[in-house]
Amino acid sequence: MSSLQKLTITAAVALIAVVNSAGAADYVEEPPVVELPPVEQFGGWYLRGDISVDWVDDFDTTFVGNSFIQSELDQGYNIGIGIGYQIDEFFRADITLERFASDFDGTTAGSCAFDGFGSAIVGSCRSVESADFTAWSAMANVYIDIGHFSGFTPYAGAGIGASYVSWDSYRSIDTCTRSSVATSSCYSAGSAAYVAPGAGGATSTRTTSYEGDDSWKFSYALMAGFSYDLTENLKLDAGYKYTNIASGPIINDIGGGASVDHDDLGIHAFRVGLRYQIW
Repeated sequence: MSSLQKLTITAAVALIAVVNSAGAADYVEEPPVVELPPVEQFGGWYLRGDISVDWVDDFDTTFVGNSFIQSELDQGYNIGIGIGYQIDEFFRADITLERFASDFDGTTAGSCAFDGFGSAIVGSCRSVESADFTAWSAMANVYIDIGHFSGFTPYAGAGIGASYVSWDSYRSIDTCTRSSVATSSCYSAGSAAYVAPGAGGATSTRTTSYEGDDSWKFSYALMAGFSYDLTENLKLDAGYKYTNIASGPIINDIGGGASVDHDDLGIHAFRVGLRYQIW
């Protein structure tokens, strides 16, 4: 190999080395792309529907100023609907309409205190009372969602509103028994039942129907439960609800200005339903 060839090869190798060195100096490694997790969106309107098992305990009623021996509202199965708004991750509010229906049963007892002529006590009376009860409650409610755990969201809430209460088909079956001989009728105080004049032990029964009260009453509610994400927009909602309906009359006038009244109604409910996010 001649000196010229050696020189040419050496120059070519040197040129390649210089080019590679310059390219390496110009190359800048691009930083890695960091993908942020998607931000969960909150807020939006939702619809709700619920069914529930409801019951009332300690249902106290008074009859002509005296307490019933026994009074109760039977257990009922009821429905509710509503529309609400998810304000943010923790707070939401809704307006609901719920129906509670039940049967009322009660018993009273007392002495026949007068006969219309001012005579002494001459008998005793007992009555069996019944009626149909319905309450439509319109409530504005607020809730706090206490965190999110694998699709589960526990919550607590409170509501305020009014209930339209109806007492229908009120019937009183009164039975009076004379305890002594008298010449006049024996009336149960405040009742339509009576025993006609006659010997001791005579018994008379009378059935009387009354027009029950229909009126709006102040109400409030307390709730606690949890929801579970079935899909992105659909949630299962289950929990406990307590509703208080203010006291008032069952019958405004049973005669002589007397009435049948109830104390505050405390309605307990276990309910389950669905909430659907519409937008």
